[in-house]
Amino acid sequence: MQDAINLLMLVCAGLAALALGVLMAYAMCRAAFAALRMHARSVAAEAPAKTQIVHTSQA
Repeated sequence: MQDAINLLMLVCAGLAALALGVLMAYAMCRAAFAALRMHARSVAAEAPAKTQIVHTSQA
């Protein structure tokens, strides 16, 4: 009986470790995409300031 309880605890510990790893990866991806979103907004905000329209006359 003790072996079955030890096996059950080992399986539960393994599943908990896997779940924690998945949750940590999810949190890291959410943080990385939030940082990329902030960067994209800052690039988009400064893009109109950098553009120059050049008018050329055609003869």
